[in-house]
Amino acid sequence: MTKSPQAEFSDADAVAAAAASNTLAMNPLVSLRSEDFFEAARTVFRATIRQPGIAAEQWWSFIGELGK
Repeated sequence: MTKSPQAEFSDADAVAAAAASNTLAMNPLVSLRSEDFFEAARTVFRATIRQPGIAAEQWWSFIGELGK
């Protein structure tokens, strides 16, 4: 037994509505604290100091992707 096109459409609408209402709950930017931001920046800075070659390689790769 197959569903009617209207039933499939309403199922899709229900799924879309559920996804939209739950998407923001999992967004890390909603509750980003300044301490978290500075800790992440500190981690990146330390990694750059410890391994400057890898950091430069990743930076140039990033710049290349932006150029595309």
